[in-house]
Amino acid sequence: MKKNCSIITVFVLSFSIFLSSCNKTNNENIESTENDSVVIVEEIVDKKDYTIYNFDQKEVVASDAKKELSKMKGETDRVKKEYETVKANYESAIEKLEEAHKNFSAQLDTFNRAKSEFWGTAKNDLTKSYTKSFELLQTAKSLIEKTSSKNDTVETTKN
Repeated sequence: MKKNCSIITVFVLSFSIFLSSCNKTNNENIESTENDSVVIVEEIVDKKDYTIYNFDQKEVVASDAKKELSKMKGETDRVKKEYETVKANYESAIEKLEEAHKNFSAQLDTFNRAKSEFWGTAKNDLTKSYTKSFELLQTAKSLIEKTSSKNDTVETTKN
């Protein structure tokens, strides 16, 4: 009887520990999921339909259309500014990338002329130059992907 109680006690304790560790792991997973999540909030914009109004509501329609035109002009100005910023970022990234390629090419020439006594320095310098070129290329690609993904979410409406 004592043996059975001991076995049952060990089993219950083991099961309790197992359940508590599972619960802890689930909570940790939930926390990391919550911290790693990215939420994209997009403003839902209702498109106006002025065809539903009658002639008696002409002034209301004109007033609303004027407000909408003003909003659209403001948004257009914002888009222009955003475009200029993105354009400047692209140009800067491309300039840095082209400069890094020139440096990498020059370093490759130096590497090819290196003698055995300078092998360590030559290969380290070549690796540094390659790494800089590689990282700048990845940054440029990332910039393009970010901009492309923003453009994928934009919808154009034909009137």
